Amino acid sequence: MEQKLKQQQLQMQTKYLLVACVLLFVGTTLASFEEDTIKFKEFARQYNKRYGPNDFHIRYKNFLANMDRIRELNAKYPTAHFEVNQFADMSPEEFQDMKMLPNTQSDDLAQSCLANGVLASFPPTDIPTSFDWREKNAVTPVKDQGACGSCWTFSVTGAIESANAVAGKGLVGLSEQQLVDCSHACCTVSNQQVCNSGCGGGWMWNAMFDVINWGGLESETSYPYTGGDGACQMTNTSKFAGSMKNYTCLSNPDAADEEKMAEVLIQKGPLSIAMNADLLMSYSSGIIQPGNSCSGTYLNHALLIVGFGEDNGTKYWIVKNSWGESWGEEGYFRIQRGVGACGINNAVVSVLV
Repeated sequence: MEQKLKQQQLQMQTKYLLVACVLLFVGTTLASFEEDTIKFKEFARQYNKRYGPNDFHIRYKNFLANMDRIRELNAKYPTAHFEVNQFADMSPEEFQDMKMLPNTQSDDLAQSCLANGVLASFPPTDIPTSFDWREKNAVTPVKDQGACGSCWTFSVTGAIESANAVAGKGLVGLSEQQLVDCSHACCTVSNQQVCNSGCGGGWMWNAMFDVINWGGLESETSYPYTGGDGACQMTNTSKFAGSMKNYTCLSNPDAADEEKMAEVLIQKGPLSIAMNADLLMSYSSGIIQPGNSCSGTYLNHALLIVGFGEDNGTKYWIVKNSWGESWGEEGYFRIQRGVGACGINNAVVSVLV
């Protein structure tokens, strides 16, 4: 009888414990849900979002999914910080369609880049612990591509702007819109002709090929950015404010050597690159150390490497983005150097002026 009573008491205690655990889980979940709801309202207010009745549910669902993803990223990558930004109500698919290049095999990209341009040799250079072209007045302010898939144009103008400044020709902001409207050069990728198509995407070396043939680019002031496709308005070469003679591809199907990339950056200026940018959607600050979780094979965003450094033994690249100064570290991000992080060394172009 006493043994049976003890069993009953044990069963009751177990039930109470289970109920307590369930209540704690529900309470924690509700608290997290309430916290995310408050953050969604703050997000909508900060970024002046206006949703219709049907769209609200989709955006709120995306936001909750992104909050879960942000928590996972912060736990997985302790040297970087991820948080809510202007993209927090988008699905990953929407984000990629709006901001990036089509996913492309890195070896195909390298082959298409190497098909044009020139082979150039660069003498060995001592590589310091840190180097930053921003400190030498050779990088224009961060720009914002908006909802146009024109990252390739910003990578190109950034490289030409800086190359001209490094060569002593002055720092002038050049026109991305001229490239969006007028650059339609093609290259062969996976045995298919791929041509630049404005907000529909394009490749940096295609655009550079066009700029060489045109003789230069107009300034941002004379041919301002609209964030959409338009008819080509390039009529007067006297308006050209920057030019380039040729370009050289540092990458090949085996990827560029990152020590050589640093040497060329020091000698010639910032590098136009493409990489896999999946981890950038919610990036806020710090050094991204992706390990094996970021694809180095499929590249989907074009950017500009402006320098490099080292923090607590971790070498990193300093990369200029085209999503405005409010994103990341005032429009920039840092990512681990020397390990081919996210394919950052698989499509690297240096401008020659």
